[in-house]
Amino acid sequence: MRSISALQRLSNLNLLRVLSSNGRKTSLTKLQHGNFPHSYQINGRHLTLQQAAFQSIAQERKFSFTPSQAVTNSSSMARDQEKFDKTKEILYSTDLGSMQVQQISDAKSLLFGFSNRKTVEGSEIAEEILERLVAEGRDGGNRSAQVEAKIYNAVIEGYAKSKTIQGAAKAEALLERMMERSEHNQDSNDNGFVAAKPDVVSYNSLMNAWSQSGEEDGVSKAEDLVAFLESDDAPINPDSVTYNIMMNTYANQVGEYGYAQKAEDILLLMTALQKDGKNSIHPGTLSFNIVLKAWKNSGGGVESAKRAEDILRLMIKLYMDGHYDVKPDKISFQTVVHAYMKHGENGTLTEDIANRLEGIIQVLLDESGDLSLVRGIVSGTVNKTLEGIRNSGLPDAGDRAKRILDSMIKARDAGKTMDAPDAMAFASVMNAYLSNPTTLHKGRLMMEDMMQGEYPVLPTTYSLNNILHIFCKQEDVGSASDLFKKMTQLASEKGYNTMPDIATFNMMANLYFQSKNKDSAAMAFSLLGQLEESFDAKTLKELDPFVYNVVVHKLAQSENPIFREKSFDVLMRMVERSDARQLKKDPETYVYNMVLSSITKRYSAEGAQKALVSTNVSSLS
Repeated sequence: MRSISALQRLSNLNLLRVLSSNGRKTSLTKLQHGNFPHSYQINGRHLTLQQAAFQSIAQERKFSFTPSQAVTNSSSMARDQEKFDKTKEILYSTDLGSMQVQQISDAKSLLFGFSNRKTVEGSEIAEEILERLVAEGRDGGNRSAQVEAKIYNAVIEGYAKSKTIQGAAKAEALLERMMERSEHNQDSNDNGFVAAKPDVVSYNSLMNAWSQSGEEDGVSKAEDLVAFLESDDAPINPDSVTYNIMMNTYANQVGEYGYAQKAEDILLLMTALQKDGKNSIHPGTLSFNIVLKAWKNSGGGVESAKRAEDILRLMIKLYMDGHYDVKPDKISFQTVVHAYMKHGENGTLTEDIANRLEGIIQVLLDESGDLSLVRGIVSGTVNKTLEGIRNSGLPDAGDRAKRILDSMIKARDAGKTMDAPDAMAFASVMNAYLSNPTTLHKGRLMMEDMMQGEYPVLPTTYSLNNILHIFCKQEDVGSASDLFKKMTQLASEKGYNTMPDIATFNMMANLYFQSKNKDSAAMAFSLLGQLEESFDAKTLKELDPFVYNVVVHKLAQSENPIFREKSFDVLMRMVERSDARQLKKDPETYVYNMVLSSITKRYSAEGAQKALVSTNVSSLS
């Protein structure tokens, strides 16, 4: 028996995370090493690790604790512990060769479960189970304990999903062990045990492991595996997944122009192999999308985006000619749009790029057959394009965005697409207008029409927050305040989904704080009242300390002594909400310091008394 298993390490690790995430400082001392569970001393009390974890939680949440509460207070931890206990029984308490069919089935289920945890620790436990099953069949003579290739593959893929160098190394070691066993078919007692042979999934999973590991030589290791599978000595041949993984490895090398070309070369190879009758090679939509991604991520500037567009147009042509396995989807179109947005000069789009983006929309709506009828393609591509146009800084950005929106509406009316423009699309057009002083009036008119129900899309909190962000960025207190008021009015009078959310309040609070308007302190104080009213009325899901902090700061620095006095009142309201567990976190020390500084400016007995109260509250928090 091993001294300490991966199972034991992971079980302990889960509980230690509970302890380490506890904000309260806890005196935790490990008393002994050895077999699971360990014994710990927490604040002078002897407990198991599980009990120590729950004692820590109990202290933080201020409820009494007894060791028996450990399971009832966390059903998920209890389920995990049940899995650990069952695994320990299989690994350490069952005699070799005596596993029943149900136990073998349970062991495989546990193996798949631990592999899916996407951690090295979880996969180590899965590997221990695998080795126990191998021993059960090979050495224990239990013919029910056959370990198929898919069992090995699950563990290898589990290591791959950890996306670590350690995981990739362990995956490689396991595949090598699998190869060695299959070559020698180790059967110590002639029990009829047949060792599983690696299949293409085994090699593909190891490729995945190295490609995602972050290892400096990860790309070359993946290339070596492809070269091995392509060699005459390989027991199996690569398939489409093999080449897709290799292309995706290249595609993830951001800023490397040469890798995009390598990905495209593999796509051409796949096409050639398919024509030669290789039945396992089928370059489809996924393969083409990976190459589009590679060009998007390459460092080739606008030329890379143009190459991606050429490939997209090829996909459309192939599809129109009857090659339905390369049907472009929304990822295809959005990847090309993103490529142009990413490769704009100095982070902005040139007029040429904007023209090309409009051209992609035109191709989708008018030159792609029934592609525009697939739900999500048009709306996703239009929204991504409008995002780029909106942020382009071009003087005619608003008109360009409106032109795209109108073309989508026209296509919808003509039955060319099932997608209708959504609130995000309208918000992007309005933002494009409102961001430019020369087109501001068009944006305001469009906003009013939308709120009056003149468009097929009703305003939402999200879309109006986008417009509010523009007003706040322009420090337009009047327009922002009017829109904030209108959002509540539309929700209460027309039932629109426009009730201000925490993002709305945060933007308004920050605007009032930055404003030099003589009434801005009063506005900020009033805003806080509206925030609390919305929360108490349950139209707001949470209270963010940000608004309180900003209002306290605004009032505390006011020249008006009345407002400086109110900073103390706001702090006390904040403390009350915190005590009631309604705030996400307690007031921080700097907030108390601001209030202390503010209310002692009057040098009055009353001010001194309030300062003392504030200090006492701070020390208790």
